[in-house]
Amino acid sequence: MSAPDTLHPVARRLYGLGLILLIVGFLATTIMIYNGDFKKVALVTMHTDRVGNGLTPQSDIKVRGLLVGTVQKVTTKGEGAEVQLAMEPDKLNMVPQNAVARLLPKTLFGERYVDLIIPDNPSAARLAAGDTVLQDQSKKAIELERALDSLMGLLTAVKPEKLAATLGAMATALDGQGKTFGQTLVSLDKYLGEFNKSIPDLKKDISGFADLANNYNDIAPDLIAALTNATTTSKSIVEQRQQLSDSLTSLTSASLSLDNFLKANGGNLIQVLDKNRDTFAILNKYSPEYPCVFHDLASVKDISEKAFGKGTDQPGLHVLLVIGPNRGKYTPGEEPKFSDKRGPRCYHPENHSPQNPLPQYPDNGLKIEDGSKKPSSIGATLSLKNGTLIGPSSAAGAKTAGLLPILSGDSTPYLANSDSEADYVRMLMAMVNGVDKNDIPDWSSLLLGPIFRGAEVELQ
Repeated sequence: MSAPDTLHPVARRLYGLGLILLIVGFLATTIMIYNGDFKKVALVTMHTDRVGNGLTPQSDIKVRGLLVGTVQKVTTKGEGAEVQLAMEPDKLNMVPQNAVARLLPKTLFGERYVDLIIPDNPSAARLAAGDTVLQDQSKKAIELERALDSLMGLLTAVKPEKLAATLGAMATALDGQGKTFGQTLVSLDKYLGEFNKSIPDLKKDISGFADLANNYNDIAPDLIAALTNATTTSKSIVEQRQQLSDSLTSLTSASLSLDNFLKANGGNLIQVLDKNRDTFAILNKYSPEYPCVFHDLASVKDISEKAFGKGTDQPGLHVLLVIGPNRGKYTPGEEPKFSDKRGPRCYHPENHSPQNPLPQYPDNGLKIEDGSKKPSSIGATLSLKNGTLIGPSSAAGAKTAGLLPILSGDSTPYLANSDSEADYVRMLMAMVNGVDKNDIPDWSSLLLGPIFRGAEVELQ
């Protein structure tokens, strides 16, 4: 029997070292193959403002979903980053030279990849090794990036186990409810469609609300001052609460007394009002005349000031006393009655001539229907103005001129209420009334003598 074959110790060590080198070489070769070290690539540079944590070496590069390369290296340069893209040479002819890049996540929680976007107007030149690709700065890209950034922040803040539980609960709730959920979305779409039609009106309302807010801002100081005054008023009410309570108690007592009075006399009050129905009807009929009456009463102030010489160098009473023709007398067969049906009238003195501001018949000469007949145009008008007696020019007036010294303060002696004065006054009144002086009663001089005494007579 022969001895077993044995290897030399050195040989065994060499075999072991060779096995280790073989394993290391296999692993290194595998890594190099994975990194594409044995693969021919075209290097393209991409400039971006930021890459975030999701873009790493070996990230995919896609064009319309087709894999065309991988990210070889990411280098940060202060305000931005430079990404070296390892593109497959045979895929470069698919990408125009003016293509732009977006950084998108593969899944909700996955890493990012480079998506090369072909513009609407691609250039004829194709992308080549050594070219530079810029980041997409279009409005859609910026909005998409902002949405993804916001979502990433939200997902970072939310705990995964809680999010998983929430999503599981939503999946369980929607299980078998797809049709109902779809109908709900359709209804929501219709609602939003109708709501969109009202957006212009909503904008107007918001603008109007802004104007209202500005107005409130302008009046805020006045509003605060009013509230301050209201506070003062409230304090006064609190301080005077006892007096207010007493007043309310008194008011309650007065209300009870009034209630008892109305219960006892309510029927009488109703009867009084019913009995005066005709009176109220007349007052209502002539109600349009009330403003005229109050207007004329208000004008008395200016007239009285003028009569007493306001604003002149002649203070004292200035009066124009007019004794007009009489309105006639009731004759046999004429019974006094009021049958005038003209209704309310307004007679302003300024509507008549200055020589005759207050005529006897202001309504265009129409006589008042009181049962008597309108007298003929006889008689005269006698006026006393500022101490001057003004009468008509007539034969009777000529006779009056001979009696002037008696009333004018002449040196000729006379006695008040004497026969001569009474005769003179009766003569003047006869001229005015168009009757014989013997028809004038003797006592008329007692009434008119003091008015005419000391005046001068002017014949017109």
